[in-house]
Amino acid sequence: MQIRSLASQDYIAVYQDAVSALEGREDETLLEALNLKHKAVLALARAGASDFAQGEYDRYGLGRVKQHEDIMALAGRLAKDRFEQSGDVEEARVSANFYEAAFQATGGYYSAINAATMSLLAKVPPEIVMARAQAVLARLSSLSGETEEDRYFIQASRAEAHYILGDKVAAGAALQSALDFDPLNYTAHASTYRQFSLLAKAHDEDMAWLKPLRAPISVHFAGHLFGTLKDEDRLSVAISDLIQKEDIGFGYGALAAGSDIVFAEALLAEGGELHVILPIAADLFKQKSVEALDNKKMNWSRRFDDCLSRASSVRVVSDYKIWPDARLNNFVARIAMGEASLRANALSSLAGQALIWDGQEGLSLTAQHAKDWKDSQKKYAAPDQTGRPHYIIDFPDARSSQSRAPQTAPESPFKLRVGLARNGEKIGDYDTLDAALDAAKLALQNSETRDSFGMHIAMTDGEGEMTLPEALSTDALPGALLVSRDLAAILALDHNANWQTGFVGWSEASGEKRPAYFARPLTGPARL
Repeated sequence: MQIRSLASQDYIAVYQDAVSALEGREDETLLEALNLKHKAVLALARAGASDFAQGEYDRYGLGRVKQHEDIMALAGRLAKDRFEQSGDVEEARVSANFYEAAFQATGGYYSAINAATMSLLAKVPPEIVMARAQAVLARLSSLSGETEEDRYFIQASRAEAHYILGDKVAAGAALQSALDFDPLNYTAHASTYRQFSLLAKAHDEDMAWLKPLRAPISVHFAGHLFGTLKDEDRLSVAISDLIQKEDIGFGYGALAAGSDIVFAEALLAEGGELHVILPIAADLFKQKSVEALDNKKMNWSRRFDDCLSRASSVRVVSDYKIWPDARLNNFVARIAMGEASLRANALSSLAGQALIWDGQEGLSLTAQHAKDWKDSQKKYAAPDQTGRPHYIIDFPDARSSQSRAPQTAPESPFKLRVGLARNGEKIGDYDTLDAALDAAKLALQNSETRDSFGMHIAMTDGEGEMTLPEALSTDALPGALLVSRDLAAILALDHNANWQTGFVGWSEASGEKRPAYFARPLTGPARL
């Protein structure tokens, strides 16, 4: 299996660069200025600042622009976003009309296929929907595309038009052709999957035929610690069989001796991406959780180093020196679960958990990870994601530690804190995420258009100030809630039904460049 890494656009940089380049020339109608205005508004829309994006679209006068497909279609995109957030059919109708106007003016197939799809979702007369879908096929008949991605989207649009016309056989053939042109472009596949999902859900139709579009599954992996194993080959084969059978392509977890390392090695051997998430610095983690169980037979230290060097990413969540600590361990494991969920959301795929576990509840850290995963799905996951897979690989006969004793100790110095800030000033500290989210919703509702907010979650030892929220709110795009990577992961895990999250770029928070995410409360039933 070969995995193409997800290339995320830095919307913060795009917006800031476009606005800087526009200084002193906002009223110009030159093509370059128009393109900059389009970039600025589209970056805002993709960053979750929908209301501010619409305001800037109006302020720039983009509604008066003709013969420019991207700008004309942008009005359709903004209305489509509002439809997806609210489920308001009137917004779908507005979107369809904007896309159709763009197509009539420019002949672009992007606006044409969106006009057809949004017309169907707007429940306009069927003859109009059919005519618009036929127009897409006519427009595509003369196009071949210059790149693999171009050819992919041409075929995907052709599949969408056939689907609207009721010809699922032709739609399936065109979709397969699209995948043949660009089989590893998971970002493009996700865009197509979301579009088809809107259509399928509108007719309450089975989406099983869209399975080829689904990217490989992202999993949080974990399991019991152990020093020596009688039959490691049997465990490795069981893990590889699971990875192949379930099409697991992305793994998020730590690298403790035993189950973690064996799973990571199997994932790498199958061509998957390994993303290592450590609670503390790698050298200290290695000393406490790897070298402490090392022996000549298993060579855990060497294997730890090898996996770390081959990982697609390595992230250290805290700079604490206290380890092991069950409370910090559980928090970081939840972040890894959320990272898998974020990746799955971005690719319109599935998130799962893979545990090497003896199945005994309440006796180990692994049992706690299983409980956290199941609880998150029951309480906060979106309805269509309550079936996130949970894979159990039987823990084999092993010797040495199995991590049975550590539970959250009363003497643990760590506690949860969530900070919220506006325009560079902290406005609240909270002991629970639910309380912080309630405060954030209220602040967003009562904010001025150009207010910006930042939010961060952490396990702290009670020393020092948590300044990241203030820095995030300084870098945030107007009208958006910018959140730290850790908080975005927790939201994707526990609050996926109520909050939308996505990568938007890089923040210079706390003196270093950090990935930043937007978070937006969901108000309607149309979330994908």
